[in-house]
Amino acid sequence: MKIPTNLYLLLLAVCGVCAADHKVSLKEGHEHQKVLQLPLVGKPRIAVIGGGAAGTSAAYFLSKHLPDASLTLYERSQRFGGRTWAIKVPVEDTEITVEMGASIIAEVNTFIRNASRELGLEIVDPSWSELEPSGTNKTTDPLAESLGIWTDSGFKFILSPSGISGWWSRFVMLYRYGFMNGPLKAIKVLEPMVENFISAYDKLLDGYGWAKVENMAGDLDLFHALSNSTYNFFRKVHGVSEFFVREFLGGIVRVTYTQQVDDITAFAGAISLFSGSEPMFKVQGGNMRVFKAMAESSNAAIRLNSPVTSIERLDSPTSLLKSVYAVTTGEGDTTEYDLVVLAVPRATGSISLKRIQVPKSISETTYVQVHVSVVVGRLSPAYFKLSRHTDIPYSIMVPSDTSDPSVVAVPFSSMSILARYPSTSSTPSETVVVKFFSEKNLDDSVLDSIFLERKTTIKHSWDDPGAYTRLGIVGTDTWDVPFEFEDGFYYVNSMESFLSTMETEVLSARNVVNLVREKLGRIR
Repeated sequence: MKIPTNLYLLLLAVCGVCAADHKVSLKEGHEHQKVLQLPLVGKPRIAVIGGGAAGTSAAYFLSKHLPDASLTLYERSQRFGGRTWAIKVPVEDTEITVEMGASIIAEVNTFIRNASRELGLEIVDPSWSELEPSGTNKTTDPLAESLGIWTDSGFKFILSPSGISGWWSRFVMLYRYGFMNGPLKAIKVLEPMVENFISAYDKLLDGYGWAKVENMAGDLDLFHALSNSTYNFFRKVHGVSEFFVREFLGGIVRVTYTQQVDDITAFAGAISLFSGSEPMFKVQGGNMRVFKAMAESSNAAIRLNSPVTSIERLDSPTSLLKSVYAVTTGEGDTTEYDLVVLAVPRATGSISLKRIQVPKSISETTYVQVHVSVVVGRLSPAYFKLSRHTDIPYSIMVPSDTSDPSVVAVPFSSMSILARYPSTSSTPSETVVVKFFSEKNLDDSVLDSIFLERKTTIKHSWDDPGAYTRLGIVGTDTWDVPFEFEDGFYYVNSMESFLSTMETEVLSARNVVNLVREKLGRIR
């Protein structure tokens, strides 16, 4: 999900604020802890279940900090990456790589950034589209950062990146949202939250591990932001303008999570806004490559196409810990392990946990369905109530206001033009590659109203339970959730009820690995 990478900093500049003054400090993330050398007798057998961001990074960190452990990584599908998945879309005489899930990574995301570089992957600007020279992408197009706030009654406004029209549109935007209670106030509200959250990196890099979600949220001073909705926290508590919260912040939240500001936590809303103001990158060839590289560099025994059907805790007083865990796959084979790291959403319901106590709030975690549509074709200016196709902005956000019929009528949550190809004598309007995120499937009649012509249409529905968490306000029963359910049984997704991104899955995996390392260090 993509928003223009520099728009928010431009807003700050217009407010008379130096962008550098509003940059959260970036940690280089150097390792401080020593590798734990285990005794020759009793080296642990560890099963990591799930080949998404959480599971592959858990295997990666385990191999780095427990190099003598025997690791097995299970993944039910034939690929790594979970909800990171890139496809090749044919267009004109070439093809473009399109992220169908998690699309961009903030530069401040220490663990993914460092792993990408360590594993020799090329990281590039997210506006780079892997196009042949015949295509025009966001790097070279002067309109590349244009943004529109769209409802069914038309654009609220279009923010241009440069020139006289750019300055005018930014002035109009600030006038609409408020010079003092608009973007400037919003960023002052979010900065302490983000600073506190980023402090987690130093703790984790020093080997610290939080035993419970409550401990993590308390240490990072996030209780207030997690127990309020984005709308309530920014608008009612801190007085940020209604228009800004509904339209701009609400639009970013819908781009990032396909959810509403009235429902999503203030912390998730702040992270969405922060992501819109920070430098971004993506991995050339697809973000899933970093997780594939993590898995392959972990030296784990890799079991692709091996869905785990059950995990049973068995008493074993003679083992390394008090229990061992019998992991059974769909093929019917069962293997015992000393420790298990479960890195798949519990809501999948496909894994039976026997003699393992699961907290009630984990069992009741809910998820949203996200639809992705990629279309190669010619856009209809008339749909957007414009006279020229070249006036259609690259990025279109939809406000978060379920009481406004003109907002509810919009069939998508966000729209991004990934590439533009010039018009020719045979095609009077340009060919574009467009990606939509929506809460419902965009059927042919809807797409035909948006496009004059569709050459290629590719759809994907993230409808597996657990793909995208519904980040509702966190209740008191959610705080007391451990990362270790039983002795030696760890659940990486314990914090997903209040934030679920590529990086937080990796961060949570690192927390679990630190807990494992601490436990085995005590046994030694």
